[in-house]
Amino acid sequence: MKSVIKLLFLFVVFTSVLTACSKAQRIENKLVRGSGKWNIRKLNTIHLDAGSFEFNKDKTIVKILNLWPKTTTQTGTWINDEDKITVTWSDGKTTIFYITRDPKKDKMTLYETYYVTTFTGWGGPGSHTTTKYVYDYYLERAH
Repeated sequence: MKSVIKLLFLFVVFTSVLTACSKAQRIENKLVRGSGKWNIRKLNTIHLDAGSFEFNKDKTIVKILNLWPKTTTQTGTWINDEDKITVTWSDGKTTIFYITRDPKKDKMTLYETYYVTTFTGWGGPGSHTTTKYVYDYYLERAH
């Protein structure tokens, strides 16, 4: 009886590992399919074409963000698992984009959270404020 339980446990663990790996691989394949370019159709509640993400098969990424009055371009490398895409930018900073809607039917939703601390005064109590920013990227595959 113990050996049956051990085999069943090993089967469940093995199946879980395979399922997790295969979902991450499916997401990777969908990210780079075609040109790998995803247009930002909506950023937070702003309805506009705000730029694009381009995921390349060699694991490089180009992010173009068009927010008036300027356009910024970032390049780097990326890896993914089943629920997030981790990007290391060329300046050495890292961003984690959480996948809230898997790339299905050529649409995907990502979000990132980051904090900005602003300092005022001489560093005593109350001399800084930290603001949390959340960006929701509503993406659609470029054709």
